[in-house]
Amino acid sequence: MKIRIKRLKPGLIAAILCGLLFMFLLGTRLGFFQKEIHYIPSPLDAVKISEKERWMNIFHQDRKIGYAHRCFKPENNGYCLSESVYMQINTLGTIEDIYIQTKEKLHSDLTLASFAFDLRSNLFRFKCRGKVEGKILTVFIGEQKSEIPIDKELYLADVVMNAAWVSGLEPDKTETFLVFDPTTMGQRPVRVTMVGCETLNIMGRRQNTKKVSIDFMGASHTAWIGEDGSVVQEEGFMGIKLKRVSMVWV
Repeated sequence: MKIRIKRLKPGLIAAILCGLLFMFLLGTRLGFFQKEIHYIPSPLDAVKISEKERWMNIFHQDRKIGYAHRCFKPENNGYCLSESVYMQINTLGTIEDIYIQTKEKLHSDLTLASFAFDLRSNLFRFKCRGKVEGKILTVFIGEQKSEIPIDKELYLADVVMNAAWVSGLEPDKTETFLVFDPTTMGQRPVRVTMVGCETLNIMGRRQNTKKVSIDFMGASHTAWIGEDGSVVQEEGFMGIKLKRVSMVWV
């Protein structure tokens, strides 16, 4: 997998890698949708999501380049989500080991309460943390503090599929979630469309899934959600694919 850049810039690399991880939707464009956007209300609190643990292998053009491990647990009046990702990326002819860790506290409707994000390799490191209080998202990068006004329910990208499943998307129906991207400190709309149902062979058995199409800033990818609300397979741009496995030995 080759990413061609003239100068090694941690911010640019972080944006690319975060795109590969979080639905593989981030491109280099910073444009917004021109059409009117209908934002989905908070998913129903009455739908309780049980504890889940998930392993995914990450492939580039059928070659394994890493894995992702995710834990999702009910906690107090909300949820705790933690995710670890490891990838090997070919950058300027050099193989880079990339590690990404995300920890999140979510409200009962899956909207963001707080987060900590850590992306590192042997060349650079990017860390930030933040919390939502009322209509303000406060983000810390080192000692630097930023306060970002928010008007809609805010999510991180790795819970969008859970929120879409809880909201009960129907075929050919599209909903939009407002997502915060830690690498660009921006809020971006993510459009999720229910395509239909499909049966896949996952971990040696046939599973009924809901196939959804995700559009983020003009880039699109496809995800398949299992009957328990977990994503079992994803396919994105640049030949990236994730597939659920029972466990990855590391």
